[in-house]
Amino acid sequence: MTSSIRPLVLVALTAAAPLLAADHWIRIRSGPFEVITAAGEKAAREQMLEAEQFRYAFGQLTAIDNPVTVWPIRIVVAKRAGPARIAMGRDSWMSALVPGQDPGPEWRKACARILLDDNTGRMPAGIEKAFISLLSTLDVKGTRLSLGAPPPPDERTKDWAWLHFFITNPEYTRRSRVLLSNLARGATFDIACRNAFEKPAREFDKLVEAHLAGGKFEAVPFSGRALAVADFTVREAEAYEGRIALADSLLAEGLTAEAEAAYKALTGPEATEGLGLIAAARKDPAAVKLFEAATQAGSKNPRAWLGTGTKAGAIKAIELNGKWPDPHVKLAEFGTAPNVKAAELGKAAALSHRDPALWQAAALAYAEANQFAEASKAWSAAELAAATDAERERIRQARVDNERQRAEFDAAERKRIADEEARSLEKLKNDSLAEIRAAESKARLAMNKDGGAAPTNVQQWWDGPGGPAEKLQGALERVDCLNGGRARLAIRASGAKTPTLLLVKDPSQIVLTGSGELAFGCGVQKPARPVAVNEHSSLNAAGELVWQEWTDKALFEDGGSRPTS
Repeated sequence: MTSSIRPLVLVALTAAAPLLAADHWIRIRSGPFEVITAAGEKAAREQMLEAEQFRYAFGQLTAIDNPVTVWPIRIVVAKRAGPARIAMGRDSWMSALVPGQDPGPEWRKACARILLDDNTGRMPAGIEKAFISLLSTLDVKGTRLSLGAPPPPDERTKDWAWLHFFITNPEYTRRSRVLLSNLARGATFDIACRNAFEKPAREFDKLVEAHLAGGKFEAVPFSGRALAVADFTVREAEAYEGRIALADSLLAEGLTAEAEAAYKALTGPEATEGLGLIAAARKDPAAVKLFEAATQAGSKNPRAWLGTGTKAGAIKAIELNGKWPDPHVKLAEFGTAPNVKAAELGKAAALSHRDPALWQAAALAYAEANQFAEASKAWSAAELAAATDAERERIRQARVDNERQRAEFDAAERKRIADEEARSLEKLKNDSLAEIRAAESKARLAMNKDGGAAPTNVQQWWDGPGGPAEKLQGALERVDCLNGGRARLAIRASGAKTPTLLLVKDPSQIVLTGSGELAFGCGVQKPARPVAVNEHSSLNAAGELVWQEWTDKALFEDGGSRPTS
């Protein structure tokens, strides 16, 4: 609409405002559609039937039983109508039609695009464009539908010819939904053809080329939904709701000045929401205040709650519309922990599954949180969501880089764990050695009570693997303290009837090692101590121990560490 016409529209709406308040407004809701009008039930029912038959045809072609949308699609039927198209308004998709008006090809294209985005995976760009063009030719006459009339010449591409050939040919019509369903799940065109028709795509090449070259494209009957205009429930609507809908349609058409005037002529949170959206589009700081005022007044519009810029507002927006990804993106901005940010971006991408940029953002966030398995899934989803081969190749390379980072992280993590285990074992070894050294020191002090020189040349060696065999092993039953600082030890070997007596000329030279209290006094040992006289000890002809090292067997039985020299 040109700028020279806009003032006339504004005047017409302003002049009609007092009359609209007295108009009888009604609404019909069915599926994602809402029709609101003051033009009577007949006009509302006819427009709803047109919309629902279009949605049904879309579902039949894509094998989706009940297509839905993230935002409602609201149709305002009024005496004043804008272009027959659909655009985002205040809280819904908006279009304005006059009573009995055929929505037209552009309206159907816009509706098909919304349904594709909200219900299917990404198909090849040429196929999607051809599918939308094909659906734009749908003709509705109650339950009698027809599909396949030729679109403008520039839309009759090779991809369009493929779909037109399959969908309008009775031999392939029913199986064409398998073709489209496979394409929407990421299958190549050849695989989709094999699954749908049990033939490779190349076997249809000449047929499709002949079909396109022939130029005889005729619409064929298409089965519609068993639905009549009388099947819809009509409900009353307030005049305020009708006037808000008219203002919303102006906003959707881009008639900002006219929409602003219409909202200012009204009161209530909805009007404040509209003013807030206009201010936000202008990057006016006043937008936040307007959104806050709307939410405080009881707004049920997720866009207004998200517009407050707060975490609480984002959470409320999710409550009001759980299919909208934007609040999760906002919560990711508030997230300080990498895993929280990744989780929110992952939720947003899953809701906007055809958005490769959002999937990539989620993949990067998962990688930053070291959640590489989730990152890999996100990269795969981004690749499927790519609209072009070039974009798909760029994403594939990014995925390769992600896998390399994952491998490097895994290797570093394994090394870190191994290093920690090595440090732990080393500490345990050092602690055990420290305990042994302390026990040795204590034993030397106990055996050197007279203050003589402590042994200075003690050689450490141990029983067990790597050490020499034991010479005498048994229980130390008695220690006889003799004159001259000598001692006699009574050691009973296992199974022996009498103990073996060993004479120690200089007890200060004995080194006792092991766990527990190692010192012993003169007399009967209670209880008898298990000991071993190592082979390093030597006996002279008089049966005297010239030098020896004692090893407390309890050390071995407790599993203590035994360092070797």
